[in-house]
Amino acid sequence: MMEEKIKGATKIYYQLLKGGEIKRTLNKDLYNLYANYSDVQETLKFMAEESKCDLLLTTDALYMIPRPENDIIGFNYKNDEDFKSVKDETDYYLGLYIITVIINEFFNSISPMEFISVNELVKKVERRLEAAASKDNAEDIENEYKYNIRSLKDAWFAKENIPGDKEERLGKQTWSFQYRYGCVRKMIIFMTNQELVMYSKEDDEIRPTQKLNDLMNYYFLDNRRKAEIESIFFDGIREDA
Repeated sequence: MMEEKIKGATKIYYQLLKGGEIKRTLNKDLYNLYANYSDVQETLKFMAEESKCDLLLTTDALYMIPRPENDIIGFNYKNDEDFKSVKDETDYYLGLYIITVIINEFFNSISPMEFISVNELVKKVERRLEAAASKDNAEDIENEYKYNIRSLKDAWFAKENIPGDKEERLGKQTWSFQYRYGCVRKMIIFMTNQELVMYSKEDDEIRPTQKLNDLMNYYFLDNRRKAEIESIFFDGIREDA
């Protein structure tokens, strides 16, 4: 019996290495094996700890989440297809800022949205960069969190915007980091490929997946962390402007 559970734990670990998650509806046996047996959980937790990962069990899936120090299965933008056009680290951090804005739209503690259009997302990134960079204590925040928001603002406004009647026609076709719309769309592609958002081509908008809901609500964000992120990047920014 113990040998079977060890074999089962190995199968679970292999599937998590391949895809990062085991969905209950697609792989019920492996999901239940982990959910229902504490000795299997202990074995997997030990394997995950040695691999510098955390495990997260929800009612719908089991996730394996690489820690920041994981240099084997963690994220490296230089090796990711969706970041091929990132020319330097400033664009990389600008991309991460855009992802932060997207996540905040869906999970902020004041008025979380169910969906957001790409056009509105570009405008929000623009407004928030301007407001965050113009804070009186912007330099103190940058020093504390090692996040140069003013350089991100400069990088964003140095990129080409699509003016006038070309905006609608070219905006949906622009995928390059050379353009503001391109930066946002690149991050949407990345998040879509990671199964974190769903993109509607017809409406040109995104909404969060169940996977993103699980990761945000059960792993990454608590009320203290939400408040901290919002205070750094978004405090004092009017969204009705």
